[in-house]
Amino acid sequence: MDIPDYPLDLAILASYFVLIGSLTWRIYPQLQLTLQQQPSDKQYSLTNRFLFMGLASASFIATWTFMFAYFVYSYSSWKAYYGVDASFSFNLMSHWLHGVTLFDDAWRTVCTGEWAWAWSIELCTFTVAVWTPIIAIEGSRRRISHIWAYMVFGQVVAISTSSALFFAVCLLHQTQPVLTTTTNINTKTTPSWILIGLLFLVSMGGLITVERTPGLTASDEFLPNLLLMHGLLVLPLIYLAISNNTMTATAATTDEGETSTQQQQQRKQRNMKSYAIIILYTVGAIANMYLIFEQWRRTVDLTTAHPLDIISNLARVFLQHPAQSSISSDVVCVHVISVAWMLVDACTVTVPLHPNFIPLCYPPLYFAIYEFRLSSSISPHHSDTVMNKNK
Repeated sequence: MDIPDYPLDLAILASYFVLIGSLTWRIYPQLQLTLQQQPSDKQYSLTNRFLFMGLASASFIATWTFMFAYFVYSYSSWKAYYGVDASFSFNLMSHWLHGVTLFDDAWRTVCTGEWAWAWSIELCTFTVAVWTPIIAIEGSRRRISHIWAYMVFGQVVAISTSSALFFAVCLLHQTQPVLTTTTNINTKTTPSWILIGLLFLVSMGGLITVERTPGLTASDEFLPNLLLMHGLLVLPLIYLAISNNTMTATAATTDEGETSTQQQQQRKQRNMKSYAIIILYTVGAIANMYLIFEQWRRTVDLTTAHPLDIISNLARVFLQHPAQSSISSDVVCVHVISVAWMLVDACTVTVPLHPNFIPLCYPPLYFAIYEFRLSSSISPHHSDTVMNKNK
């Protein structure tokens, strides 16, 4: 067998799939546990976990059917452009990979044009301002290991697939009940201030890169801006991995040596962090919705456009290019999976949120409400009430 003329290009594509396999291997033990019924499961049934595993499979099929179609489209277009008639071979494949830039071409395609960007901006802003804080805060709070792997998996496979897998694993790693005994005031753990600060910086910096993206599609700055967007999102998760201590334990107990003043200080510290997280989610939601609304305002006249025309244009752009179809499928799946999570999680017995509120909730707003209810549940008045019930 002859050595291909451009082995490095083949190796780069192969390494991409090796990376996907390595990430799958990294999170596989957690996914395996997710499919096993645990004797302590009281809040969430095995059915719910299978639901998210099924949604992950569906989103993977939807996005990667079009992704492989994009590979075929790129290969066929390259052969047609250069008038290549030779049959497939690894050497020909190496020439194709050497002559195209798959990652760059795909992203420029989905970011060029108002209607295309109307689809793509939803995934970009969701990943930057919604998904990154959620996966970092909830992953660390629930002590889920290798959180970084879910983010990288989402970037190289699909955000929707990664989010469904992460939510399935979350069902096995519930936050501890606020009160477990009459002598245990709080077993809740909260993210560190460093993590919260990093998430603020990363979310705002990421949104800036998102806002700049459509104006750079014809520029050499496009790829560096895109890589910066992807790289920023991993920073908080790298911090968690390096620190080797995903949480700052803030358990407060009524030991004899602990004064009520110390307990109040600990509650205040926890509440301050919760309020900071609420602000993070709220600011992210506002910035997210603002950027999306502005894009829609540039794309259509919302006061005169007919709904059927809007749907028709969205469908047309969805199918106009395999790369666009892949990212648009990711957007649709992300919305479905987010609603599914809010519906399932709203029934938690620890911090219940009425399911009727779900249609009014955007994921970051939902988590902001969840955080508020969680912080309220550790107030002194709530603690005294629950302790009196336990007597």
